[in-house]
Order: sequence, then structure tokens, then C-alpha cells
Amino acid sequence: MSKPGNKSSPGTRQYSTPAGHGNAGSMIVSPDALPPRAKATYDKVKKFIREEIMPLEKDIDKHSLPSADMWKVPPVVEKLKAKAKAEGLWNLFLPKESDPEGHYGAGFTNVEYAFMCEEMGRSMAAPLVRTTSNKLETLHSDGFKINFDMKGIS
Repeated sequence: MSKPGNKSSPGTRQYSTPAGHGNAGSMIVSPDALPPRAKATYDKVKKFIREEIMPLEKDIDKHSLPSADMWKVPPVVEKLKAKAKAEGLWNLFLPKESDPEGHYGAGFTNVEYAFMCEEMGRSMAAPLVRTTSNKLETLHSDGFKINFDMKGIS
């Protein structure tokens, strides 16, 4: 964390604000208090889950019943993934500090992303549609350069 008055290096955020400057000491406790870009993405996530994913949950759930295809990703999930990517709802987890140029992630803080995760948690199928954040975040945070065309990373 930086101390008030310290200059942050490019690509980092100051976690505290000097007294008397705007929202010093305020805490985001509801989605309505999110910064505009995070709020707009939160609203898109919420809408996508309710309108695109939840109506298909029963079909997606049927795919997990014992069968030869039960370990394969249902085709409808692949279509939802493509639509989520097209709508900019992909790799929301990677913070600005890890990816200052925004090549791989959306650059939200953990608090901003937490509200989006809360909405994703309302659907049993939403985790299937979101990015493979645990794989990519781990590789990225450990400093590896990733060739995203590699087989096995999905």
C-alpha cells in the first residue's frame, strides 16, 4: 500500500488517499457505489447471467448425467463462452497491477470483481461459461509468459 502523498509508479494504484481528497476513507459496500466502468460491467454480467445462462441451466445440467459425453463441455456452453467474450465479459479477474496494459484482463480491483462474482454465484452454470481464471491467473501471477495458442489452455 502506498502512503498518502507518495507517487505511484505507472500501472499501480494508490490504496489510500490523503485526507480532504474526494472519497477518502469510503468503502464500496454495494454495487451502486462501484466506479462507472465497474458498475457498467457488473450490470452486463448480471444481465448476461439472467438472460443468457439461467434459461439454459437445465439443459446444461442434463449434460452432467452419466453418459459418454459427461466430461465434455456442452456445445451450448462453448456458444455462451464465445458470446461472453464478444460482450467483453471475459478475464474480469486479472487486476490492473498484474496486467497494467490490459492485455489479458479487465483490470478491476478485488472489491469490484467481488460484486461480479456474487452475481456469477447465483447460477450453477455461470462458472462453466466464465474464463479459466484459476489457470491463467496462476500462470500470470507466477511470471510466466503464456502462449495462449497452446493446446491444453482453454
